[in-house]
Amino acid sequence: MQRMSYKNVDTARSIRMHQKLMSDMCYVGASTYDGYFHFQLEQDDASRYVWGVLLKRKEEACSVVTKDLEWLLTQGHQIEEFGFDQGR
Repeated sequence: MQRMSYKNVDTARSIRMHQKLMSDMCYVGASTYDGYFHFQLEQDDASRYVWGVLLKRKEEACSVVTKDLEWLLTQGHQIEEFGFDQGR
């Protein structure tokens, strides 16, 4: 029996910093000492650099991402793609 082959998908990594960003949010599992229940990670596709932010509520995620994107844009970076799973 022959294994099925998968289509070759061209998913090249970006070559310029902050060209493609990805974000995901997770539940910590228990409250931290300061009362945080969630954390959000953002990753740059080119450098694989990851930074995280602690959140007390899921509703804070949108404002945190907006603030980070605005900061990157004021630094002169051009963000072409931003990926997230909409909290799923």
